[in-house]
Amino acid sequence: MRSQRLSRNFTVGELARSGGHTFDRARIDPELVRFLQQLRDHTGKPVQVTSGYRPYGYNVDLYTKTYNKPPTLSRHSSGQAADVRIAGMTGMAIAKAAMDTYGTDIGVGVADSYAHIDVRGTWARWTYYTDKARNEQAIAELDGYRKQRVAGRAGPAGKSTPVPDAPPPAVRLRRVKDRGYAAYGGGKLSDALRRLGLGITERDLDTLQRIADVESSGLANAVNSWDSAIMSAAFKQWTLRWGELQDLISRAPEAFARHGIRLDPSRTYSFRSKGGKARDFRAIDGVPDPQALRSEDWARRFYLAALEPEALAAAAQKALEDIAGLERRVRKDYGWSPHLDSPRGRALLAELDNNRPAYVKAVVQQTLALGRERPELDENGFLELFVSQIVAAYERNEKDAEKGRRWTAKIVSRTPGR
Repeated sequence: MRSQRLSRNFTVGELARSGGHTFDRARIDPELVRFLQQLRDHTGKPVQVTSGYRPYGYNVDLYTKTYNKPPTLSRHSSGQAADVRIAGMTGMAIAKAAMDTYGTDIGVGVADSYAHIDVRGTWARWTYYTDKARNEQAIAELDGYRKQRVAGRAGPAGKSTPVPDAPPPAVRLRRVKDRGYAAYGGGKLSDALRRLGLGITERDLDTLQRIADVESSGLANAVNSWDSAIMSAAFKQWTLRWGELQDLISRAPEAFARHGIRLDPSRTYSFRSKGGKARDFRAIDGVPDPQALRSEDWARRFYLAALEPEALAAAAQKALEDIAGLERRVRKDYGWSPHLDSPRGRALLAELDNNRPAYVKAVVQQTLALGRERPELDENGFLELFVSQIVAAYERNEKDAEKGRRWTAKIVSRTPGR
């Protein structure tokens, strides 16, 4: 099977050997193959694997008899590592290309003319130099480059991008329930959107701001990697679990790519709903297990990416499209009131659909029926009726009226323009 191709440019035989020794049986992690092919495509040059799989017994002999050192629990022995050479590139250049290509949660070991790369899923780095000062300099260079990649200041796929005069915004990540992280920021949403000069009407800005008051404490961005959705981002906290976040990424791919976030064209995540039905949505490139996105590194990346101007503009456009689609459906299926055209009415309807879509039909129909019995109601009176029906639905279905009161109050209590 040595000639069998594992990808376009790599065969079994290339990975089932180490240091001139070949092996009849080998562990080869598919993620390693995936990485190597991406590195080959990115550099446009052949990638020579000088050491791929290394059986554990061979690894013990190599360290004890050749290196005179205690044996390691080498990633080579789990098929997750490769030592590679690329013509015209130093080990440092290869390591940086690896971060550009695959992300920063990898293991890298740097020598003059080659680099060890492994797909362990966490950051680790070392060097093979004998000079202490050179080792320290190389480690500092690796850490510094990774820091730039995490902050989004190194260009995607190794292409440099202008570094802004001001440093990237600080990210205050908060650990939540030992499962993930949360972060909020970007300033008031409506102010941030006005600065972009998108031509959004004041009515739409008011509507989006009221939605953000519920979802992101009124701010332009909120990231959450600790709840059941695994990862959510932007002022409306669109989720990975329901494919909303993937849609946002597809609308502003370059903004997310600056922070190492890309959609995988060939892989999906499968999420099972409470009813037991599985739904598949596009995966994040280089992240086979979505649970890995709960890390601090990924939370920081998504936070910074969602604050990029293109991403913020795409988030506003997506939200307005969602609102328009919801309004068309409600008008067609359940009826309408002019009072629902106000920013408060639109925001209440949008958040009801966002939080409890199963309640929309009954709440809207009951509110419209009661409104017809009281034609004298102005906007305030009608929306008070709407809120009362939302709260009643929470009480009826969940025995938790207070939950409905909390988020509806955030929408109706804010003074326009504030």
